[in-house]
Amino acid sequence: MNIDLKNIHILVVEDIQPMRDLLSHMLGMLGVGRVTLAQNGADAYRKYISDEPDIIITDWQMPEMDGFEFVKKVRIHKDSPNRTIPIIMMTGFCAHQRISLARDNGATEFLVKPFSAEDMAKRISHIIQSPRDFIIAQNFIGPDRRRKKDGKKDTARRKKAPHKVIKASDKLKIKTGIGSINQILIDKSQKILDENEVDFVPIMNGFLSQLGQAIAYAKQEEEPTRKALDDIIDPIMQIKANARIFKYDLVGNLADIVLTFLEQLNNTDQYIFEIVGANQKTLKHLVSKKVKGNGGDVGPVLENELESACNRYMNTKAQISQNTLKNKTASK
Repeated sequence: MNIDLKNIHILVVEDIQPMRDLLSHMLGMLGVGRVTLAQNGADAYRKYISDEPDIIITDWQMPEMDGFEFVKKVRIHKDSPNRTIPIIMMTGFCAHQRISLARDNGATEFLVKPFSAEDMAKRISHIIQSPRDFIIAQNFIGPDRRRKKDGKKDTARRKKAPHKVIKASDKLKIKTGIGSINQILIDKSQKILDENEVDFVPIMNGFLSQLGQAIAYAKQEEEPTRKALDDIIDPIMQIKANARIFKYDLVGNLADIVLTFLEQLNNTDQYIFEIVGANQKTLKHLVSKKVKGNGGDVGPVLENELESACNRYMNTKAQISQNTLKNKTASK
């Protein structure tokens, strides 16, 4: 049995216009009756107040007010009309701690970019068909984060602190019926994603410029800081999140390797700058030549070289730490 989304209204929050348009077309093809678009969290909150959507899909990294701040405002602000509204958080980050952070601050579901129409449909269907209780506690406001264990609910966390529970509502299920989203519609939605003709070059050049500025600023620091590393990570994450959606698979793969590498670190040093700087030059070249797809024979070579450089760095750091620990132990 298939559900019907014609009575569902979704607010989409995304700062990159081509991505907003793609999401709107994809959701329309899935059968969503109304899609409202917003370009950042501040714009989204105004539209959330005035338009009263059923579901929110928001990007994480955005100017003015990011998705993280937006979700918190929806959940805790006194003027928020529907604090229990389901929220899907989109981002290029996929580290477990990032997912936990989003859920700990009120996101209902987490969607890693790049995603497929199937991924999107599963999140929407799950929100509608399996609504969750809403918890209001001293240190948490959002959907119940507990998972069932061996068929029984895990109540350990709930017993730790006083809280209020708002029972899950079936109001969205009443609007759509019971079942899943029609696979034919999902396939048509994926076709919109696959056949998009968006020119990614201007978007990519903007991220590369941001990355270059972040590297230059970090190099000027007397002492490395976490913020400097985060400023380098952000544009790389954006490249990873969007490149493959716009058919630059190799660019997205290289950004993914660097992102995974950088998320293991706590600060920067000259070797980090060398690795990231070399990757930036490679990405600039690939984009200037409009190298789409996986890059043919050269693609795996570039990916292997980058992974080797990242691994050498991590192995060297591990060896230094091990030697330091041995020296401290020997000196006692």
